[in-house]
Amino acid sequence: MLVRAEAFNAGDWETISKIERPGIKEAVKTMESIMANPDQRQLIWDRHLALMDYNSELISARQEGREEGWEEGLEEGLGKGIIQTRLESIKSLMTTLKLSSKEAMDALQISSEDQEEYAAQL
Repeated sequence: MLVRAEAFNAGDWETISKIERPGIKEAVKTMESIMANPDQRQLIWDRHLALMDYNSELISARQEGREEGWEEGLEEGLGKGIIQTRLESIKSLMTTLKLSSKEAMDALQISSEDQEEYAAQL
């Protein structure tokens, strides 16, 4: 564990290359090869940028999906709440004023198309 910390705290490749660990030696050898070949270095850098772009797009897509889901859930919940409130109002008018379901819905100014749906739920 101390050797890994030494590699992270090293200020340059020369210091890292003096660490006697097979994994560190292999990493130094790979980095020296990459740094010596500009085409390979550019290819690796381009791949890194492409991965960063891809990850950024994934994060954006997830966020958009969450926002859309939240909005749809909110709309659905509000819609159900309105229906439930209207049903309670209809029942209350029917009980307190002894109105028929049609009369109660007319009093609440519920459209004739919606009255069929509410009547089915009473």
